[in-house]
Amino acid sequence: MEAGEEGERESLMAPEQEGTPTGGPRASLINTNVADDAQRKTDEFVEKMMNKCGGKTWCNNVVDGRQFEEYPSLTLLAARTIRIMLAVFIVICVVALLTGYFFEGKITTLEEIDQQEFIAAPNIAMCPVPWGGTFAAPLVPVKASLMQVPAMDNVKAEAVNYTETDCLKVTSRLAGCHCFDFSSTILRPHGDRGNLLYIDYIRFEIQGSAGSSALHRQFAFGFYSGGLQPQQWTYGSLGHIIEGDVRFEEVAKGKTEFTEGTTTPRFGFRLAGEAETEGGNTIMVFGYDKYLAYVVSSFGNKYSIFAMMTVLITFCAAINNFGLFEIMFPEKVDDESPAQLQPNSCCSYVFGCCCICCKPRAEFDDEQSSSKVSSRRKSRSRKSATEASPGASEEADSRV
Repeated sequence: MEAGEEGERESLMAPEQEGTPTGGPRASLINTNVADDAQRKTDEFVEKMMNKCGGKTWCNNVVDGRQFEEYPSLTLLAARTIRIMLAVFIVICVVALLTGYFFEGKITTLEEIDQQEFIAAPNIAMCPVPWGGTFAAPLVPVKASLMQVPAMDNVKAEAVNYTETDCLKVTSRLAGCHCFDFSSTILRPHGDRGNLLYIDYIRFEIQGSAGSSALHRQFAFGFYSGGLQPQQWTYGSLGHIIEGDVRFEEVAKGKTEFTEGTTTPRFGFRLAGEAETEGGNTIMVFGYDKYLAYVVSSFGNKYSIFAMMTVLITFCAAINNFGLFEIMFPEKVDDESPAQLQPNSCCSYVFGCCCICCKPRAEFDDEQSSSKVSSRRKSRSRKSATEASPGASEEADSRV
C-alpha cells in the first residue's frame, strides 16, 4: 500500500515537474496575481478611508476626485497629500515672512559670499580696561612685520608700514585709546585655492607692559576700516603675545537683485592663542584665515522701497511653490476637447469693468445686445412721445 501511494503521488506530480521547474513562469504569474490582489485591496481600503474622512466633500476642494477617475485611489490620495503639504509649507513661510517684516522691523539675511584675491589689512584700536580709563603708561609701538604662516627658517619677515592715528577722529568714545592704521598693507593667500602654501599675517610689537597692577594690564582691542569704529571687541593682557584670525564681512544696506546698495565693512576676531612674552612687550599676530567676504543684506527701514520690493519678491516666490503640484501632476490633454482656461477671478473683478479681455465672449455679447436693446427702446419712446404731442414740440421750437 505504501509503495502504491508513493507511485500515485509521483504520477500526480510528474506533469507539473515536466518542463516547469521551481520558480518558472507559473510561479512568477502567481506572485504577480498575489501582488495585484494586495494592491487592489489596499486601494479599496484607501478609498473607504477617504470617503469616511470627507473624500467626497471638502477633499474635493483640495483635488477633485473626478480628475483621477482613470487612476487608483492611491494616486488621488498622493495628490491631495502633496497639495496639502505645499499649502502648509507656503502658509508657514508667508506667516514667518510677514511676522518678521511687520513686527521685528528689520530683515537681515546672509546674501552671498564673495571670493577675494587679496584684502587690505584692517586698522586696530587698543583701549584700556575698565572702559573710560587710561593706560598707566602710553603704548609705544616697536615694529610691525609681515610674516608667513606657516613660515620657513630662511624667509625673513618684511617690514610693514603703519601710522598711529588719533582715535578721536573715529569717535569720541575712543578717548584714551591708541589707534594704528595698517590699511596700506595688502594681505594675500599664496597658492591654489584649497591647497595654499602660506598666508600673510602681521606681527605687531608694542613696548612695555602697563605697570605691575593687574587692573592696568588688561585691554580691549577691535579692528575697523576707515572712519568707522570697531563693532566687535576682544580682550587681552599687556605683556602677552595674542594670536588670532580676522573675519571680514560687509553689511549691504538697500541691496537688491538690481542694485548693490551701500556696503559697510566690519571685522570680527577669533582668538587662537595667548601666552606671556619673555621681554614683557605686547605682541599682536593677526591676519585673514579665509579670503572670503560675507555680504549681509540689511534694511534699516521696513517701509523703504528696497525692503518692500524684497518682501514682495519673496512672497511671490513662496506662493509660486504651488506650481510644483502642476509639475508632479500635469493635466491630461485631450486633443478633441482640451481643458479650458480663464483669467484669475481677482483680475476679472478689478479689470473686468474696463477690459474686455477679462470677460467671456458670451457675457460681453450679452452686455452689447442688452445695451443695443435699451438704446432702441429709448429711441422708440422718444419717437412715440413726439408723435403723441406734435403741438407741444412746435411750441417748444418756437420758444427756442
